[in-house]
Amino acid sequence: MPSAVREIKVTPMDHGLKSNVDFGATVHGIDLNKLTDSDFEVIHEALHKHKLLVFKEQPEMLLPTKQYELTRRFDPDETTGGFAHGVDPFL
Repeated sequence: MPSAVREIKVTPMDHGLKSNVDFGATVHGIDLNKLTDSDFEVIHEALHKHKLLVFKEQPEMLLPTKQYELTRRFDPDETTGGFAHGVDPFL
């Protein structure tokens, strides 16, 4: 299976010289609907470092099942699908 070489960039957000804010980053080059283990490693490390991630250039909206899978990667015991209102009936 051929692998596509792509560049993943995590760029700290610029909050301006007078800002006391020192968190947040934008992420380019990861399609959250086609997340690989190596993509998740980048996300996991970046989230712990920057505390907030904004994913740019997503080809389509994150599918509910993919949101659930992403949530489960952070918390394998997750059962609600990442929704505060309880279990999502579509999962």
